[in-house]
Amino acid sequence: MRIQIGLGLLSVVLLAGIYLLFHWYYQPFSAWNLMPPNPILVVESTQWPESYRQLATSRTGQNLRSVGYLPQASARMQYLQKLLQAEGASDDFLKNKRISASLYLTSKEDFDFLFFVPFQSDRDKYFFNRLISQYKIDPDFQFQERLFRNFTIHEVKHPSSGLSFSFILHKDFFVGSYTAILVEDVVRKIKEGNQAFAFSDRSTLASLSPISLRQDGSLVLYLNNRSIHRLVNIFAKEQFGPYLGALESLADHTFLSLRDLQNPLQWEGNSFTNVSDSATFLNIFQGQEAPAFALRDYIPNRTALLLYLAHSDPARFTQAYLAYWKRHDSQFSTRQARLRKDYQLM
Repeated sequence: MRIQIGLGLLSVVLLAGIYLLFHWYYQPFSAWNLMPPNPILVVESTQWPESYRQLATSRTGQNLRSVGYLPQASARMQYLQKLLQAEGASDDFLKNKRISASLYLTSKEDFDFLFFVPFQSDRDKYFFNRLISQYKIDPDFQFQERLFRNFTIHEVKHPSSGLSFSFILHKDFFVGSYTAILVEDVVRKIKEGNQAFAFSDRSTLASLSPISLRQDGSLVLYLNNRSIHRLVNIFAKEQFGPYLGALESLADHTFLSLRDLQNPLQWEGNSFTNVSDSATFLNIFQGQEAPAFALRDYIPNRTALLLYLAHSDPARFTQAYLAYWKRHDSQFSTRQARLRKDYQLM
């Protein structure tokens, strides 16, 4: 009997070991495994060249060219696309690939992207090696290599424009940025382990890869609500300071898709929260059911933003709403009492 129990336990241990080994070596590897923690947002597309062209030529895209840092970001994007399309390659190298770009702050007043382009075939690798060979002999460019934690970081410099692009090659991925320190952060991530990044460790979805939450759209946007206020602060300076706290606590993260590239303001998706976190605004609607929206005919055509906040249990909603603001505003109770006194409210 003891022998049977011992063999049974040994079998369980062996099966568990085989499962863990299989899970470790065969779990899907993607750009998310290479992303440093806490990006402000991530954009993905399987039709990157066409998506970028349509966005750039749309009315909204043209209007945004003069806003803050966007002209610089647009110029960098065009330069990167030019780098990867040299020698008559057209869009072939970028077509039908799930290309990702993650955004990070590089200082209090600047930000930059990390780009992730997968190699899907030997043809991709051949093209890329040929491309690099061309830049090495082109007098208009300077090509350098340096070691960082035993990783080779390649740098392509264009002295006449002052642009410098750094990149590494790892596990059939091209990873690059105009800010070298971001590429170094990727190397650090690789050295520390390639566990796929989740937007928020506090989220109930933290154990799920964002890959499984993609929506069917030309562009997919993953928004880190906990960090987006830092990006807004760059553009708005101190103007929106009092409102950024509310933006930060709206939700943990948001997944959006854009289907109409000619109207880049119409995003569709969902925001996610940790249901046990009372500090998140959307959780005040927990357990509520929204009635059908019946005000469509009364909304002006030029409305830029509409928030529809609905509930089915007013008492429960009010309790959760007051608890939320008491947590985020230390003077809330005092202001509430003054308001009741001034207007003789119950």
